[in-house]
Amino acid sequence: MYQKTFGVVSMNGKGNQMKFTDHQLELIQLAIEDYAFEIDEEHADDCDEILTMIENHFLNKYINPIRPQQQEDTP
Repeated sequence: MYQKTFGVVSMNGKGNQMKFTDHQLELIQLAIEDYAFEIDEEHADDCDEILTMIENHFLNKYINPIRPQQQEDTP
């Protein structure tokens, strides 16, 4: 079974990554959209940048899917 994830580079400089499933990203996306309506314009712009990254992940996933031999089996 393949579970595709979205890696987020950590800020500690050690190259560690957090992995999110598509379902988790969808939940994060919904939460950010809701939050962006409740805050000031500057932070709303930051939220828009995050949403754009998530949307690009999904666009790339479905427009340029990974070939089966390149997929990693994640438990």
